[in-house]
Amino acid sequence: MKKLDSKSIDKLVGENLKRIREEQGKSQQHIGDLIELTNQQISKFERGINGFNVSQLYIIAQDCDVDMNYFFDLNE
Repeated sequence: MKKLDSKSIDKLVGENLKRIREEQGKSQQHIGDLIELTNQQISKFERGINGFNVSQLYIIAQDCDVDMNYFFDLNE
């Protein structure tokens, strides 16, 4: 398995979040409402500028009906 640094992981998780969110027709507002953040904060997460905490990612995974590992998959 390829080793990633924290910034690379944040970017990967953000890209995979954006992909699943768009595939499911969900807005940044929807995701933000789930975890009590603004659209601007969700945008920063999706671009890998900021990272999610585990509880936020868990809530998003449940809402998107995916395993949390989805967000860490390099092949997505």
